[in-house]
Amino acid sequence: MFQVLVFLDSHCEVNEQWLEPLLERISRNQTNVAIPIIDIIDHDTFKYESSPLVRGGFNWGLHFRWDQIPIEMLKEKEDYVKPIK
Repeated sequence: MFQVLVFLDSHCEVNEQWLEPLLERISRNQTNVAIPIIDIIDHDTFKYESSPLVRGGFNWGLHFRWDQIPIEMLKEKEDYVKPIK
């Protein structure tokens, strides 16, 4: 048994069974930090869009940013579901 701390921004809305895949990754290695894909819901129309393939991170000034995932990291089908460093 292990404990996990989950952070969500106030504008995030989760669906059923969103946490289980993240916990499964953490259970394999408790030093992992698992981050879900954050899809887009338009605030005016509520239209759903899938997220572009990006990874989030912080710079040394603690400003959050999205970075494109380099295409060379996505060569095999399993690359789309395995952890990204």
